[in-house]
Amino acid sequence: MASGKGTLLKNLGEFVVERHGPAAWREVVDALPEDDRAIIDGLLLVGGWYPVGAWNRCVAGYIKRFAKDADAEMTAVARHIADRDLNTLFKVMLKMGSAEFVLGRTDSLWSRYFDVGKFENDELAKRHWSLKLTAPVGEDEAPGELTCGPGVCGWLTQALELTGVEAPRVVHARCRFRAAPSCEYDVTW
Repeated sequence: MASGKGTLLKNLGEFVVERHGPAAWREVVDALPEDDRAIIDGLLLVGGWYPVGAWNRCVAGYIKRFAKDADAEMTAVARHIADRDLNTLFKVMLKMGSAEFVLGRTDSLWSRYFDVGKFENDELAKRHWSLKLTAPVGEDEAPGELTCGPGVCGWLTQALELTGVEAPRVVHARCRFRAAPSCEYDVTW
């Protein structure tokens, strides 16, 4: 069974509470299946690994209940996670590093959050990269469509901005949930 880091669920909960209040987060959690509720209501560790399906159902439940624009809201969630999760030391490294530093490490960054899927990167030209995420599509097998699309784009945008890039452009060009063999991203700045 595929897993995601507890930091995802912790930061999602924090985001929902900041935007909508504690009752909204409780509503999202209460609508989850019993096994997922037990994870979130239990001792949830940011460094622990939990079934990826719990993340998928939790984020989908939040988006369904509270988002007028699913992509924009998921982008905001991902940016929040990137900003909160990239610890101070890593933020300092990003400020000293470059966009190429971040993009060249997409697979290791991905594996900080998920134990399934593989990111490949290719520098096409100066300030132009192509990224590819290969992973299964089942709800309990890998991160879902919200994560692979606006989630990855939002997280990468936030990380690139932390390197000093102004207005990076991260486009989810092809999607494994829409008949493509993998998710592909076009990144320019």
